[in-house]
Amino acid sequence: MHRGIFHSILALCFFSFAIICVSYYFLQQNPIYAWLNGVFLGLGFLVHLILDEMYSVDLANRRIKKSFGTALKLFNYKNIPSSLAMVIFTLLLYWFLPPALPLLALSERILVPLVF
Repeated sequence: MHRGIFHSILALCFFSFAIICVSYYFLQQNPIYAWLNGVFLGLGFLVHLILDEMYSVDLANRRIKKSFGTALKLFNYKNIPSSLAMVIFTLLLYWFLPPALPLLALSERILVPLVF
């Protein structure tokens, strides 16, 4: 049960979008900080999923656990209604995301001098 709908790439998007919207609309942060909150939360979520997937391979006993393949999935394949509900809520959050252009402009100012 631990690896249900909240243990998926879809949940990563949902929670990232949720923290971006909360940061922007309720905490009154500017779009750059709101997007950075979401990006860093998403990266932490992704690291958690990857580490869970790596833990499902037992190198000491040279076996793959039953949990292999359940940590890093797109959505919960066993419960389609909950996955569909999360897709709908994720799309609703996507609709309310603040503009990402300030973050993209900032990244261009930072990354372009590093490349050239």
